[in-house]
Amino acid sequence: MYLDDLKPGDIILTKGFRGIVVWFLNLFQRDKVHYGHVSMAVSRNCIIEAGSKVRQISVCDFLKQHKSFKIIRFNWLSFNSGIRLVTLIKSQLNTGYGWSRFLLQILDNVFHTNYFTKLDKSEENQICSSLVAWTYFEVLGINFNDVPWNSCEPDDIEDEVEINSGMWTTETWHRGRLIQSKKGNKDE
Repeated sequence: MYLDDLKPGDIILTKGFRGIVVWFLNLFQRDKVHYGHVSMAVSRNCIIEAGSKVRQISVCDFLKQHKSFKIIRFNWLSFNSGIRLVTLIKSQLNTGYGWSRFLLQILDNVFHTNYFTKLDKSEENQICSSLVAWTYFEVLGINFNDVPWNSCEPDDIEDEVEINSGMWTTETWHRGRLIQSKKGNKDE
């Protein structure tokens, strides 16, 4: 399921900006945080992510930026739902980055709560994790790790995959080598 086998709706977790986000989150999280950035595949060749703005990038450009990543695929994602995910996330292209939400996310981490981010219900100007979580919630009704989309962090997505492993297939890659592969069971 490497990046050349991406399907619409696949989630990609990465360390984030030089691992600084992971380092910061680990200061406050109760469980170890491995990833600080989330993006979503919209096709085999393109990924959408929220950086300074929501943008679409090629898989080749993505690989130049990220040497380690985890691909997550929802096992029950139908073709039509995948198209709906892509259509919805593309509606956010070129919107600005959610700096106010980012600051609320910091407060949530410092105080071990989701209170502050719950105050921001805006669907525009999102951060990477809320963008992907909002898309999955709107189309599939999934709240990762039972956290509302506007409070979701990359760690919540990873925790969801661990808790409900039968619903997800994952592959962890580092410098082009498969490190770990877990195939969920559709019958669970």
